[in-house]
Amino acid sequence: MATKLDHLKWKLYKKKRSVLCDFGILFGLIKPYDEQLIEKLRDVYYGGIPASVCLLSERGVSHHCYDRALLLAHAFKDEKFRMVDADVDGIVLNPKNIDYYENVLHYGNHCFIEKEDEKGMVWVY
Repeated sequence: MATKLDHLKWKLYKKKRSVLCDFGILFGLIKPYDEQLIEKLRDVYYGGIPASVCLLSERGVSHHCYDRALLLAHAFKDEKFRMVDADVDGIVLNPKNIDYYENVLHYGNHCFIEKEDEKGMVWVY
C-alpha cells in the first residue's frame, strides 16, 4: 500500500520531471522522432502494422517497451546503438504501481534504445 511518503515522492518526481521536460524542449534536448527515422520504419511490420505507426501511437507502445525497442532497433541496424533495460522512477514511484505490484521485484523495469549521434550526444529513444 502506498504511504504518504510514497505520494510525496511521486509529487516531487512529477514536478522535477515537468521542469526537466520544459528545459529539454527549450534547449532542443527533447525532440519528436525525425522524418528519416519514421521513413526507415515504414517497411518494418509488426502484426501487419508498420512500425512507424506502432511507434507513433501511445496505445501501440504503452506496456510494450521490449517489443517496441526491438522494432525501433530495425531503424538503427546499420548504426551503433544499444538496448537498455532499467528500473525507471516514472514507473517505480507511481503510487498506483506501488499498490498494484507491491510484492513484485523490479516492477519498474523498462526497455529503451540509446544511440550516439555524430557529435557524441547520446539520445534515448
